[in-house]
Amino acid sequence: MNNSFFLVIIFFYTVSGPNQAIAQTDKIKLIPTDKNTFQIVNTTQCPILANVVSPTFDYNKDKPYLKTDLAIEPKQSEPFPLDKNASAVKLVYQWGRKYTDSPEIRDYALPVKGTFKIDTGFSEKSHKGAGKYAADILLPIGTKIFAARSGVVVELSEEFPDNGLPLLKYIKRANFVKICHADGTIGNYYHLKQNGVIVNVGDKIKQGGVIAESGNSGFSAAAHLHFHVAIPLDAMQINTIPFTFNGKAPREGVRVSDNYTWWDRLMSIFE
Repeated sequence: MNNSFFLVIIFFYTVSGPNQAIAQTDKIKLIPTDKNTFQIVNTTQCPILANVVSPTFDYNKDKPYLKTDLAIEPKQSEPFPLDKNASAVKLVYQWGRKYTDSPEIRDYALPVKGTFKIDTGFSEKSHKGAGKYAADILLPIGTKIFAARSGVVVELSEEFPDNGLPLLKYIKRANFVKICHADGTIGNYYHLKQNGVIVNVGDKIKQGGVIAESGNSGFSAAAHLHFHVAIPLDAMQINTIPFTFNGKAPREGVRVSDNYTWWDRLMSIFE
């Protein structure tokens, strides 16, 4: 299944008007310290990579205000100077910690119980470019989804119906859960069931804990779970990174199981 959400531009919070009025959430804040300086405050339990852009910012044409993205650790803040000629700005960020080199490949628990075959794995045919390292597991709608690794829930969506289609207009209609791991990588679980997310933002989840039910929301040709692990490339894009499920790279047609039987091990010889 092609999941074209790997270029993620997040325009969340706006500072605008002659008095620089601020609209913000209680998680990531823009706070003025004087006329020309602001603080980006990260109140969450996950690092972020942030920058500031104009309201009409075009990723392919324009440059952010800050030459270097700000890496802001959990419960920390960073100052940035505001262009005195700017009447409005927007904050953009990605969850996670930026790495100079790719993090160590880690083994993840299978996020479902049972034995399944990977429908689409690490491939340039369906998962392309920055989204190459991802796995799609075909599942009936309503299958329980478990955390593949311990972490903190940083973002979720469960509002969209399970009427997914492989059409561009459905790209932003996938329900999902994002979990921040201790090393600043982000586990992403997509195409979840409408109103099927069990966790809340800020919840600390242990590996194997139930987080949601599978669905067929968003850009999808069939009901399935899409899973990938991400790190920020910059404040507006992510990169997926390699991982394994119980010691196996998720390739198309590979059998994966949360509890291998002798039969599973025998069949894996022929894959």
